[in-house]
Amino acid sequence: MANTVNYTPQAIDLNLIKSFCRVDGTSDDTLLTFLYDAACEEALSYAHVVCGSATITADQYWEASYELPYWPLGSVTSVHVYVDGVSTHDTAFTLIDGVITPSIGQSGDRMIIVYTAGFGTMPKDLQHAIYQRIKFGYDFGDDMPYNVGPRFFDRIVFRYRRNFA
Repeated sequence: MANTVNYTPQAIDLNLIKSFCRVDGTSDDTLLTFLYDAACEEALSYAHVVCGSATITADQYWEASYELPYWPLGSVTSVHVYVDGVSTHDTAFTLIDGVITPSIGQSGDRMIIVYTAGFGTMPKDLQHAIYQRIKFGYDFGDDMPYNVGPRFFDRIVFRYRRNFA
């Protein structure tokens, strides 16, 4: 069982990133765009926070309740519950604070949940952390020190991380 994430980072404001990193000209535009995409993906893998938009398919063993792992939650597209190998579309599930509870059966084999997640507008502190991460990668390049990292990025993104029970 696994999660499939079709992810698109939020549109980049390259001029703002160039200003933040104090970069003139266009010769580093490709690198800055790459660093932006990498920082957004790092936030996705580290904190399961979607800095853009995503459609997630969670294919899980059946549970009485399941916390959707990627957020902020947009909308649930479909829930299919499998009991004895038979798929049933569950339209009466409950969803409270990112926790989905299927309405079908007391047990089952698995469930497939399709939903959307992501920020319409990224919070300013998270955007700042992404920009700091870009600047760190740009300034150090391939000489990035391994004993110190972008601690500001870690601190800010960690606040957005949900702690799963």
